[in-house]
Amino acid sequence: MMKEKWIKWNPINKLSNQYYVESISDNFSEDLKIILIDDDNPQNKVLITWANSVYAYRKTYETFTILTLNNLDAEYGTVFRNWSFFKIEKFKIFKMALRAILWHHRFT
Repeated sequence: MMKEKWIKWNPINKLSNQYYVESISDNFSEDLKIILIDDDNPQNKVLITWANSVYAYRKTYETFTILTLNNLDAEYGTVFRNWSFFKIEKFKIFKMALRAILWHHRFT
């Protein structure tokens, strides 16, 4: 089974440790935009934009997020509890999307 690998990511200098989502805008035909608010200074915001939208992203409820953090703590220690940005290699969502596509094509 393919195992996800989470990596701390620092895309730009001078980022704060934690941010919270202020808004997400995805109209599917243009850009995916996420605005984050600095936990220490709400005046500081980060805008993340993906041109031409994205193929997939994961939206989760808080309960799932807590379970994910607990799993990450067990695997890596608490590094992800105090940092907002990371990359995921071998992201499970791609495997799930591929299964859905293959399942759909079996019946078409």
